Formats: sequence, structure tokens, C-alpha cells
Amino acid sequence: MNLSRLLPTTVLAAGLLLCATARASDALVTFDDMPASSSGQVVDINVPHSLLVVAAQATDKSDHETAELLRHLQCVRVNVVKLDAGNRAEAIEHIRRVRESLKDWRKVVSVRQPNGEDVDIRMKCRADDTIEGFVITVIQPDQNAVFVNVVGDLKPDQLGRIVAHFQIPGMPSLTAPKHA
Repeated sequence: MNLSRLLPTTVLAAGLLLCATARASDALVTFDDMPASSSGQVVDINVPHSLLVVAAQATDKSDHETAELLRHLQCVRVNVVKLDAGNRAEAIEHIRRVRESLKDWRKVVSVRQPNGEDVDIRMKCRADDTIEGFVITVIQPDQNAVFVNVVGDLKPDQLGRIVAHFQIPGMPSLTAPKHA
């Protein structure tokens, strides 16, 4: 094996890997330091790329579009924290700090209810409108704080087809394109 040929190839491969990792991490938002409730009720789901690839393979024959979407995801994180008197104020402040840290993300949904319920959805997009990831934060003051972070390369029309397929209410701007 010729090491003089292997070294440039290895450096190039490492550089590409670092670039891909850096791009994915730009859309990765963690909620790990969320204050727990006195009951300790927490749901923490972390689906890495390797499991998403397995899900894509299992789904491919029955739903190719969903499988293709799954292949482009790097990770999916979901955190649900029970809110109570002991953690409510700190948790709500934590959510606000996370939202403030996403200043360069596009705000796509913002709902504020008089009862304190609060939903915020933001997307991180590149110049070519590829969605690098999105973050959903939900405050239900008498129930839970919910965080969802999806990281990957998603084209708007691809996401639109999936939303239309699953008929997600409240997402009319992401309808599937009509085929001629």
C-alpha cells in the first residue's frame, strides 16, 4: 500500500466528514439541562442516524417516500418534562433562552394562548431552501414542556409530500405537489 497516496485521500475524507458533522451539528439543539419536576417524570427519546437508516430500510417497500425522508435525517430528539410548581418557572425560562439562541432560524409557527400554552416552531435553512433541521418547543404550563429537534437535509417538497401523506392538521402551506 502506498502511504503517499493514502494520506491525501484520508485527509480529504476526514475533512468531508468534519464538514458534514459541522453542518448537522448547526441544527442540533439539546435540551439536556431542562429542570426535572419533583415527580421526576421525563421522556427522553434520541433516535440516531443508524436507527433511522434501519427504519428507512424497513419502510422502503411499503412507503418509499417516507423511507427516503428517513435516509436524509441525522437524528431525532424528543424530550417531554412534566411541569409542576417546583420546576415550572425555571423550565419556561429555559425554553425562552433556547428560543432566543435560535435567532438565525426561521420562525414558522408561533401560537400564544391566554391560558399560557405556547408553541414555537423554527427551521434552519440553507440558501437553497434545504431544511437542515427544525425545533418545536411547546409549553403547557399545567402539564408539560415538549422539545422536538429533527436534524437532516430535507427538501421542502419532500417534507410536503410526507405532511400530505400523514394529513397533519394545521400545515396547509406544505401540501404535496400535484402530479400531471
